[in-house]
Amino acid sequence: MPGTAGSAVGLLAVWGLEALAGPWGLAAALIICIPLGVAAGSRVSERLRRADPSAVVIDEVCGMLVTLVALPLTPLTATAGFFLFRVFDIFKPFPISWMQRHWHGGWGIMADDLAAGLAAHLCLLGLLAWWP
Repeated sequence: MPGTAGSAVGLLAVWGLEALAGPWGLAAALIICIPLGVAAGSRVSERLRRADPSAVVIDEVCGMLVTLVALPLTPLTATAGFFLFRVFDIFKPFPISWMQRHWHGGWGIMADDLAAGLAAHLCLLGLLAWWP
């Protein structure tokens, strides 16, 4: 459940950033969010002695940013992006599952969600190209 909640927070952040700063604001947030997520994930992982603590949700926030960055933000793309991201994040098809198993620390926490966001982003691009 924390992953879904973190993704919902990410979706709200995308809406807010898009409204305040436009698509460049989303890109800037992503550039800031990734290193912060790696650092925070590493620190919490070390303190809790867990590989991917559920208390860390910045990875889901960044995953949602990757999902929707540089796309037209509409209720349809936001909803589809949220569900696509959750599907990729939960089921973790290859190479996402490989990243989760082989990367450790902050990068291990962040990489699978960034990859899930990229997969969702590419699916959305395909849907938008196909959708009239």
